[in-house]
Amino acid sequence: MQGNYFASPAAQLQPEHACDDLFVRLFRNFRLETADFYDQRRVRLQPYVSALANAVLALSAGADRASAVRALLALDCTERCYLVAGDGSQIGASAETERSVAARDRRLTPIQPVTGTNWQTKPFFRRAIEAPGKVQITRPYLSATGPKFCVTLSYALSLNGSYHVLCVDLDFAALAGDDLAFGLTKLPL
Repeated sequence: MQGNYFASPAAQLQPEHACDDLFVRLFRNFRLETADFYDQRRVRLQPYVSALANAVLALSAGADRASAVRALLALDCTERCYLVAGDGSQIGASAETERSVAARDRRLTPIQPVTGTNWQTKPFFRRAIEAPGKVQITRPYLSATGPKFCVTLSYALSLNGSYHVLCVDLDFAALAGDDLAFGLTKLPL
């Protein structure tokens, strides 16, 4: 005996435009949820984008790296800042925050980025170099320097006649808070 999975077949077809209102509501809700997602992301990232812009201005004006990124490192979700040359090689060690687990865990020392670590294949570097003067924001990804997801903001700037990329890694879970979907509708459990 064969059953019907959802319901018995209808005796006749629905009118041609029977679902028009449903699709209008679905698309409107999708647009609203998407706009809300981007608004939430913009609001949460705004202090980091502003601090990154200030760090870029300070570096461009000749400030040393440590003082240029001090405000970035003071923000709650920041893990580390680092400067990358136009060829993708890191300049100096990463500036880590005190709260960064990776900065204190000696087991991670062999994989910590150092001078010369090459980032040329990473999307945050490539996109910044392709669009100088614009902040680039990655999707969350598992950090190679610690056991957590991060988001990287990057910005290509001209220093001494060549492009460099200033990067800041943010703790994604701390940034997203309780809303790990980061603005996406949660499924009922």
